[in-house]
This record gives sequence, C-alpha cells and structure tokens, in this order.
Amino acid sequence: MQYARLALIVLGLFHFWGRIEGQKVERKLLYTAPSRDELPFVRTVSSDGMFISDDLVSDQCMFFVEERNGYRVFHDGQDIGLFTKKLGFEPQLEYNGMLFLPEEKDGQYYLRVNGRSHGPFTKVLDISAVGSHFMVKHADPAKKQLYYYIDSVNRFQEPAGLGFRAGRIDKAGNFILQKDINMRNGSTTAYLNGELLCENCGIAFNDAAGNHAFFMLQTMDEKKQVTYLVDGEKQGPIDSYWVPGIDKFGNFTMLYWKDGEEYVQANKEHIGPLQNVKGVRRSTGAFGVLFKFRKAEEPANNRYLYDNGQIYGPLDSIELVPYSDMYYYEKNGGKFVGRKGAPVFEIPADQGLTTLSCAASGRYMLGLTDGSVYLNEQLMKKYASVHLVKLDSSGHFYIQAYDKKGRPVVNLDGREFTCAEGNFGWNFFFHVSNDYRHFFWHQNGSDNMYIDGKPIPQPSPWETDASYYYLESINAFCWLTKEGNSIYWHTVKLD
Repeated sequence: MQYARLALIVLGLFHFWGRIEGQKVERKLLYTAPSRDELPFVRTVSSDGMFISDDLVSDQCMFFVEERNGYRVFHDGQDIGLFTKKLGFEPQLEYNGMLFLPEEKDGQYYLRVNGRSHGPFTKVLDISAVGSHFMVKHADPAKKQLYYYIDSVNRFQEPAGLGFRAGRIDKAGNFILQKDINMRNGSTTAYLNGELLCENCGIAFNDAAGNHAFFMLQTMDEKKQVTYLVDGEKQGPIDSYWVPGIDKFGNFTMLYWKDGEEYVQANKEHIGPLQNVKGVRRSTGAFGVLFKFRKAEEPANNRYLYDNGQIYGPLDSIELVPYSDMYYYEKNGGKFVGRKGAPVFEIPADQGLTTLSCAASGRYMLGLTDGSVYLNEQLMKKYASVHLVKLDSSGHFYIQAYDKKGRPVVNLDGREFTCAEGNFGWNFFFHVSNDYRHFFWHQNGSDNMYIDGKPIPQPSPWETDASYYYLESINAFCWLTKEGNSIYWHTVKLD
C-alpha cells in the first residue's frame, strides 16, 4: 500500500456531537486512506464476539497503518504512536485481548505486551497468545539459535535449521514442540514442556482450560491406536473418540470406542458399554459433569441423563443448559426444569419454554410462550412475548421482550427501556455494561441503534462493517465505522 502521508493530515480531531437525553455522542475522524480499498483491517475483541477466550482481559479495538518509518497504531480511538518495522513484526491484537507492539529503545528492539516491555529480541518469527499466556518465537542469527519466550522467560531453545518443526502453547501455558514432522503422514516426535511425549506419533487433538489440559496421541503404525494424557496422567489405549473436552475445573469428558463398544468418560469414570450412543451433549462446571445420551436399540424418544455418577431416565426429552447443573426435560406429558434428578419448576400444560438461563448458585430465570418471566418460582413480569433472559452468577439479569405494540423492551435488573422499533434477531449486536445499568443495541443492516432505549444519531452514509464494544476504562460504549475511505470513532460515555 502507499505510505500513509495523508493520515497525518486528517488526524486533526474532528468531532461531531449528538445528544441522547444528557448523554453525549462523540464522533471523531481517525484516519482517511487514499481509497476505500486501502483501508486497514480493524481487529476488535469483545466479550460478545465469537471465538473469544475465557481469559479475555477487556474489550479492545485496534488497527495500524504502514508509514515510511514504522507502523502507526490506533488503539481504542487514540493514535498511540509510531512503532518500529525493524523487528520484522507487525502490531497484533490477539483474541484473548493481548496487544503486541514492536518498539525500539536505545538501539534495541522489544515487544510491548499490554503495556509491559519484553526483550530485547533480535528477530521475532512468530507469536501466539491463548488463555492468559503468550509465546514469542525469536531467533538470534549470529548464534544460529531459536528461542521460545513464554510468559516473560526464555524457557526453551534449540539450534536453527534442523528441519521442519512447530512450537506452540496451549491455554494452560504448556509448551508443545513437534520435531521431524513427516509431511506425508503427519508423524512427529513430540515434546511437552521439554520432556519427550511420543515418537512416531501424531497429536490428533489437544485443548486446555485454566491449568488443566489433555492431549490425544495417535500411533502411526497399522493399529492407529489412541492414547491420551489428561493433566499428566496417561490413559488408553482406545480405538477412536468424538469431541473430548476439558474445563477450568479439570472436568474431562469424551465419547470413545474400544473393541467395537461405545463408552462415555466423565473424569475418571467410564460409563458403558452403551451400544450405539447417539446425541451426546454435555455441561460442565464447578458442579462436575452432566451429559445426555440415547441408545439406538431403545425407542427414539428415550433420553438419559448422567449427573455426576447418577443416571436418570428414560426421559421423553432433555436439554442441558451450558455451564449449569440445571436442565429442561419432558416426561409422561409433563414439562419441567430440573436439577439433581428432581423437578424445580413445572411448566403449565398449555405453555412452552422459550428461554432459560441458570446461574452456578442454583438460581434460574425462564421465559414462557405466553410472555411470562419467572425468577425461580416467582412471576416477575408478563410481556406480549419474551425473546431471551440472561442471569449471571452475581445475580444481575437482563430480559429481551416485546410489549403489546410489538416494540422491543429491555429489562436491566428491573429497570425497563422501550425502543421505538426493531427485532431481536440473529443479526444484531447487544451489549450490557458491567454494572448492568446500560445497554447498547444495533441491528446490522438497519437503522435500529439504541443506547438505553434512545435512538443513536446515525452517521451518513451508515456502513454495516462496523465494530462495537464496551470500553471499561472510560465506561463507554464505542464503535468504529468505515465510511467511504475513512474510519470514524464513536463513543457514548455512561454515568
């Protein structure tokens, strides 16, 4: 792309002020490119976005522009300066919220990671950041060495130029190094935190959460058997498996096959053989492990629930609530919300369940097809219809519903806001401030954009490729828009 000399001209701060009953909407021109095709990529990480780590520090937004003498970086609506090109690394905002900036100090080169300098480095080859951990792969050409700098320490090194290899970290901070990779069959010699993990094997799948991790290892011989490591304990062999998972509490779950039989593993318990298990779903957390399943040799409507060693069923239907030990089920014509094998709420026969949210404390909120919303057994409110309820572990909640005129209604901890129009569909951005006192709602492809039920003045022309998030440091809802060949920054500071 052309060097962005024009960027320096347009960085004079142009402000547009709107007003939402005492709240200011600030609109600021950040950058203008020679053409729309040369606008930079904008990276936004938000707790409401997809593929976001559980360890996301805060919502952020960043883009950079290449200039003759470096990279000019814009972060959270501010020009934060010019950063060096000499490290061979571009500024990068990772999905876990870590911001990597290459900087030069006293003739040496560093990486600034979320405000803290690391290094010095001679040449950065790669970085990765998952969970609350990060890794910098860097080289010293003079010494012909590769280094793996993990969470502020050069933990591993090896001579450069020894064939194709790959090093990475997982969400628990474990370092996995694969050497002598055979590009034809994928076999490798793998090391975990510097110790030999396997030879002539393949790491078929691995994942981690918190301080817990697992690794699925497949032999590359004729048997193709799978062994696996869960928090350092070797298990197996098994023949094959389906979607293993682990959570930050160390709960490990997996459906697997061995000697032609099917099993489910829940931590160290192996349930089965179950014979043609279908439809396994699970929910894990501090409470342990729940999963549902059915057996192909039984009637199609028979469902079973495993709950930390207990099996309940057959049930007519069951739906788990992610990260909760509560669930919805149907049995003998009745419809219930249940916990620990017993009903806690019976849904009236002429009603159905629209939405259900459960907190780890055992509290729950639900919406019915007649628009009724309940907090535990108590009726809170009745709307024309209810779209969604959300209850968090601290007791805060919000409700998305519609009134009798078809208008969208948002209820934040009992405070209601009515919007003029709109639809709570799939293609929208909805975000609540940390204190649950304010909300931001925008429907992509429409003019429906609200803060606390009040319409937001729309920039003209309004573009759909915008980035929205909540910026905790200034307690504001923020968004960037690409309009023509310019990028604008918008904020509404909350009280």
